[in-house]
Amino acid sequence: MHTGITMPPRTLRTAWPALLAPVGLVPILSILAVAPARATPPDAPPLAPPALRVAFEQAWQHHPQARANPERRQADAAQQAAAGSWLAAQPALSLSTETDRLHRDRGEQEHSVALSLPLRWPSQRLSSMAHAHQTTLWRDAEQARARWALAGTVREAWWECQRAAARATLAARQQDHAQALADDVARRVAAGDLARADSHQARMTLARATAELAQAKAEQDAARQHLQATLGTGTVQAQQTCDGAAAPEAAPEADAPGPDAELATLEAHPAWVSWQAQATLQAQALVHTAALARGEPEVTVGWLHKREQHGERPRQAVALALRLPLGAAPGAQAATAQARADAALAAAEGNPLRQRLLADWHTARTRHDAASRQLAAAQTRAALARDTLGFFERAFQAGEADLPALLRVAQEAFDAEQQAVLARIDAAASVSALRQAAGLLPQ
Repeated sequence: MHTGITMPPRTLRTAWPALLAPVGLVPILSILAVAPARATPPDAPPLAPPALRVAFEQAWQHHPQARANPERRQADAAQQAAAGSWLAAQPALSLSTETDRLHRDRGEQEHSVALSLPLRWPSQRLSSMAHAHQTTLWRDAEQARARWALAGTVREAWWECQRAAARATLAARQQDHAQALADDVARRVAAGDLARADSHQARMTLARATAELAQAKAEQDAARQHLQATLGTGTVQAQQTCDGAAAPEAAPEADAPGPDAELATLEAHPAWVSWQAQATLQAQALVHTAALARGEPEVTVGWLHKREQHGERPRQAVALALRLPLGAAPGAQAATAQARADAALAAAEGNPLRQRLLADWHTARTRHDAASRQLAAAQTRAALARDTLGFFERAFQAGEADLPALLRVAQEAFDAEQQAVLARIDAAASVSALRQAAGLLPQ
């Protein structure tokens, strides 16, 4: 079948080195030669770059909970100090005076000073201290959960940036090869060695490669902006990840958790620990609300200065009063019912959360295993494509294969190598996703 090549086989055999160089096959072959020929074992311990951990810590410094953490610590300390006090509210000082100077003026006077101290029952003080302590534990757990959630955001943006950088690098390389091919074909068409159909095919290949490069650059810029917005300002810049040439060499951040880590990681999962702290807090809030329903007693200490008429010696006295509430406050029953409903809701959220976390773990484990198999298959395909390219090179030298067939096989080898590069990044990202499902932070 005629493919548009007008040179005879002998001319092809003598001219193929000159054709391959401008087309870009020599760079392709050099790239393929240094690529690994076999899949990396999934359980091999890679050297994890610390950039992801540093980027996560930088992003955490800009998180609202991290910025408000000093004030929150002060608020927790103040709340615990107030919970340990025997006073239910601030003391009240009352002053009063009585005199008959405006109507009878017989010298009658009465002055009194009273200090009222709203107190707590011992059960109220203990429940208030327990509630304040559990509130601090819940806020600490919520902060750990927020760090874990931010780690997932950073990981997702980080690996997407790695993929975008790899696609842009490979697309630029492919565009250079297409440009070299189009230039060489144009020269040979002008010289009469090739048909115009070959020129059109080369220009179509260049147009497609140019469009793919533009798309890859746009996706790379979007990934860079997203990652930079996640990281904030600091030493780690998104440009180092999204524009660097090290993306194809990305390695997993750490070893993947084993299958036996399911229950152990769930019990220490930040989302699970946060739910446990919240459920305990709501249960403690119910106890505290029930204790407050009794009301608070009040002790009043007073001093009285009284005189009946002019010339009479004033009489002084000390007063002590105790006020005890009878029954529950009017809104105590409603507050207790609301606290009971909140506690029941928090307790009911545990089982769905457990199922969701376990499902996320199994999904991440399945995707990690699939990514490992895909990496092995992609690297095997790349190795076979390199061998096939070698076969066609020797056939081309012997005049048994034409140039379009050789270029088609070279393109297939390039596509296979691209798939192997992206499969390696996906395999590394699957480790991050598995660690995220296990509740582990970047290392």
